[in-house]
Amino acid sequence: SSDPDNAAASAAEIGIAPERSYADYHAMAKAEAARPDGIEAVVIVTPNHLHAPIATAFLEAGIDVICD
Repeated sequence: SSDPDNAAASAAEIGIAPERSYADYHAMAKAEAARPDGIEAVVIVTPNHLHAPIATAFLEAGIDVICD
């Protein structure tokens, strides 16, 4: 969700720890890259014209990217 409160509520419903519910993809890329148990890859399923900036943020953080 683009709304941080909705995202946090949705994450809690499916068992994602609160500290891993992020307000935006920039925060997620930075935080996950810094975690010893951080994600290895991210799947981007936004509309095609939005892929590039999101992919760039994760790739620059050293996280593999899959675009759909």
